[in-house]
Amino acid sequence: MAFLGLCIVLAWGGLSQQSKPERAVLRSLLPSALGTDVREVIAQEDNASYSAHYAMQQQESLARRVAADAANSAWFQAQRLSFPKFNPTSQDLIIFDVGFNDGKDTSFYLRMGFHVVGIDANAVLIEEGLVKFKDAIEAGKLALVTAGLEDGTSLGNMTFWRAQMNAQSSFEKEKACQEWWGGCEPIQIPVRQCQGLWAFGKPHYIKIDIEERHYCCVNALRLIRPALRPDFISWEMHEFAKGQPYPMMDAQLVLNLWRLGYSEVKLVDNGGAEEGTFSGSLPADAIDWASQSKAWRSTQDLIEGGLPDARKVLDHSDHYHWWDFHMRRATSDSEHEGGSWK
Repeated sequence: MAFLGLCIVLAWGGLSQQSKPERAVLRSLLPSALGTDVREVIAQEDNASYSAHYAMQQQESLARRVAADAANSAWFQAQRLSFPKFNPTSQDLIIFDVGFNDGKDTSFYLRMGFHVVGIDANAVLIEEGLVKFKDAIEAGKLALVTAGLEDGTSLGNMTFWRAQMNAQSSFEKEKACQEWWGGCEPIQIPVRQCQGLWAFGKPHYIKIDIEERHYCCVNALRLIRPALRPDFISWEMHEFAKGQPYPMMDAQLVLNLWRLGYSEVKLVDNGGAEEGTFSGSLPADAIDWASQSKAWRSTQDLIEGGLPDARKVLDHSDHYHWWDFHMRRATSDSEHEGGSWK
């Protein structure tokens, strides 16, 4: 018996050096001895090894994210420094125009008295904006950034497909290069994380209109301290985003924001808005489709009732049908003279 026990100990001492097939053979040969179930001991060792490996992966993942966040923040800080006159005070209201396009929304926001940070992946549009809005930039009211947005830890350049119809440009080739858009061309642009935009200050409102990448900025709010989150946020629906058909992604985004305290919502019919503009107004002045009024409605009610299909409930014989989502935080009770923020 003592000899058998010694054999078991010697075999067990070498288990950690064995390959998995070899260990499987040993498991089938080793009997329970001295009141110890060897298979159970080996299983515990396996679990411990997996736990250690998983913990190491988590640490590596955290290290990558910390490094990516630092690099992302430094990049946006450098962009901020390239606009030395953009220095809003704590009393100024900032709008992040995510999806600058031809600048129509930015022009409207500037007329309403806001400071604006515009970002677009289309470098040509940003270059045109630097000329078109030169006076606003000189006055310290506007900053423009060329970058695409991603929600991962990979920072670098990506291929952006610039369509002849600029509003349809996208990272998705199939989206941008459809024949009826008039063709497209690939360009390399820097890709960054949306939370870096906070280098320019706390936004009062974030407007998001970027083809099939809206979730990058909406989900970024989870990484922002509550006190620095915007009072209002808007985005445009998409049939497909991150491989998910409508309304899966939008339903998830609405739910995520509700959990962050965005308890009021509007679904706005953008079919009648001027091309190149976002709903044609600020969130407070936008007309909710269901109530046909400017009144906000409960996000929880929308979640419980489900998102309606814009393609079925809207009727524009000569126009595509889509929603713009507007959401407001429960604590958003501020007002702005020109913008009816209430």
